[in-house]
Amino acid sequence: MKKILSILLLICLVVCALTACGDGDASSKEPTSKPSTDTTKPETEPGEKIAYADIEKKDLNGREIYLTERWFGYGKSTIDFTGEILYMPEDDGSLSNVNQTKKDIIEQVQKDYNCKIDGEIYGEGSTDIVGELKEKITRSLTSGTNEYDFFFESFYYYTNLIAEGSLVNIKDIPTINLSSSCWDQNAVTELTVCDALYFILGDINTYDNDGTVTMLFNKELYKELGYKEDLYQLVKDHKWTFDKLVELSTTFETIDHNQDGTRNEFDNWFMGSETSNLYIHVIAAGEGICAKDKDDIPQLTMSTEQAIKSLTDAVEFYTGGQVLVANLDEYYEKYPLPGQCYEMTVTNAFLEGRELFYMSTLIHIPYFRTMENEFGILPVPMYSESQDDYCSATSVHTASVLMIPNTPKADNDLGLVIQALAELSEEKLTPEYYERQLKYRDFKDEESAEMLDIIFNNRHYDLGAVFGMSWGNADDLYEVLDTNIESRFQEKESLIAGYIESTIQDIQDSLTAVE
Repeated sequence: MKKILSILLLICLVVCALTACGDGDASSKEPTSKPSTDTTKPETEPGEKIAYADIEKKDLNGREIYLTERWFGYGKSTIDFTGEILYMPEDDGSLSNVNQTKKDIIEQVQKDYNCKIDGEIYGEGSTDIVGELKEKITRSLTSGTNEYDFFFESFYYYTNLIAEGSLVNIKDIPTINLSSSCWDQNAVTELTVCDALYFILGDINTYDNDGTVTMLFNKELYKELGYKEDLYQLVKDHKWTFDKLVELSTTFETIDHNQDGTRNEFDNWFMGSETSNLYIHVIAAGEGICAKDKDDIPQLTMSTEQAIKSLTDAVEFYTGGQVLVANLDEYYEKYPLPGQCYEMTVTNAFLEGRELFYMSTLIHIPYFRTMENEFGILPVPMYSESQDDYCSATSVHTASVLMIPNTPKADNDLGLVIQALAELSEEKLTPEYYERQLKYRDFKDEESAEMLDIIFNNRHYDLGAVFGMSWGNADDLYEVLDTNIESRFQEKESLIAGYIESTIQDIQDSLTAVE
């Protein structure tokens, strides 16, 4: 998605040099607004980089643009969320480099377009952020107040709004240049349904990155345990596979750290993970719940031979005694507070140097600022060397995307502002974000920077998980620590296929109404 390494290296050189001398009326299925056609979509090759200075500027006569975004990880000490477009000051009122950059971007776009950009980061004091925010957005649509111009949230919770015609098909706003490199091109292609696109992500938001699943590894512990293979080189040589991960685990010697005679969260572990990551291993194998046909219609692919085999191998690995699984019932019962079972198991084990690998989203990295050992970042291993490349995935329950409510405000001028924010974010925010991810470790760790490029450039999106809430939560079927997979899938496939067929018909009806 982003060719960022050269930018990062330039930042490193500068730092070193300085050191030597940083939600219309839901009663109707028809859309309330149809974009005008007086603006021509720029002729751009997919993934082409465009300079902010070269994009169209327009006087919007003081137009006010209001957005909302979910406060991811509110109340959880292991998650450091700084906002999407909006910025969050520190407790003392100061701004981190990332947040200062967001502020600068807003001010520049406001100046260049004579508009006012404002909004809310929703969550403080809430006990149900996801439910309450969705209720606010839905109420805004049904009441006709049309409070929000656009918003950031996880697509998983909003797919039902598509069939209702409550979200804009972003392809109908020509001033949003979906070919620009500031948008994740895999997402632009893979998140379409019936050739319509309702979710976009890229440089404009950072929690799509923060919500991406990776493998962290303790560099010092890796050396102490006598491992010799260069993990970064394995990745670059296309040899970082699931079999290699399992092979490394066979020589890992367990230690009863607290000497209580029980294998538990206080001991050492080859890897820390959770059952939802079993599905991530399937994605890493190039498989998933759905694939799209030539008409851009999702078709079930859950039970392919490769999908079943990769999931079976992952379950056997997770139950083989070398993986600390955070969300087991015993840990939920022992640590009942929100997120506590993760913090007290896999997160603390990695922080305290008792866990060699930690499979997690990137948002947890700042939690390890006090970690004594140096650690690195790797993509989730591919299943087989025969694959074309690594396949990374975001957490569909947490990673953010941009959505636009279908209201009269969803016009070409709004598209101009969104595109401007995205282009300027590519130039200014993304390099700053990379520095934030790396500065808690060795800032000279150029290999981890290269790994981030590999991870972000190879993210893939499975509509079966994206539409999970609307399609019977098929991804839940992957989270069972039981290898009786085929019968489990077969029991639900006809039901899931029925949900898909119903959703596709609703979307097609909605698109026909627009025409």
